[in-house]
Amino acid sequence: MIDAIIRGGLGELWSTLLDFYIENAYWINSIVVIYAILLITSRQGYRKILSAIKLALIDKYGEDIENKNENWYKRILEKKELDWGEIASHTWIPIISAKGWVGFRIKNPESLEKEFTPEIIYKALKSGL
Repeated sequence: MIDAIIRGGLGELWSTLLDFYIENAYWINSIVVIYAILLITSRQGYRKILSAIKLALIDKYGEDIENKNENWYKRILEKKELDWGEIASHTWIPIISAKGWVGFRIKNPESLEKEFTPEIIYKALKSGL
């Protein structure tokens, strides 16, 4: 009886979608759980990359990098003084995802250089990383 009430409220299309979900719930839920695990893991990778960038900047320019302005970060990244291959090696996780993203990016030196702009690095260091 409850099923009839629910299906009556849903309409024909939504009832069909409900039937599809019920028949394939295991696979749908498995995909959602795997995606969630990948997202959590990729966000850990993103944080590790930011920490590696911070360490690389501290090694090269000293402890006061958090006091620098955004233009300083732009000049440093334009000089291409960061070894993105070394930074990428700080985590085994092959994908990264920033907080608020629902997608992934492949972790390689070229993609890291494009992803971690001076603005992102500046904001991350100012927020305490």
